[in-house]
Amino acid sequence: MATRMPLRISATIEFVTLAVLFTNMATLNAHTVAALTGPVHGFAWLYGVIATWRDPRSTGRRVLLAAVPGIGGLLALRSLDRAPADRPKAA
Repeated sequence: MATRMPLRISATIEFVTLAVLFTNMATLNAHTVAALTGPVHGFAWLYGVIATWRDPRSTGRRVLLAAVPGIGGLLALRSLDRAPADRPKAA
């Protein structure tokens, strides 16, 4: 079984940085916070999509779930964890 720890970490970072960005937008609107947090959020999102795509149990639906900004990594992770172990990735 492939380990999904990197996907778990990126999904958590994606969700937390989105919360930071929304909180910043609603309160301080500090450009420095957005400039630091935005690229981290984008990288975590992109990593989550690629990690989902490369997973042996991945399907097109799971990759589309991963592409949802903010919570996509968590949704894809939940879907991958529920996938049957004997179902390989479609070529």
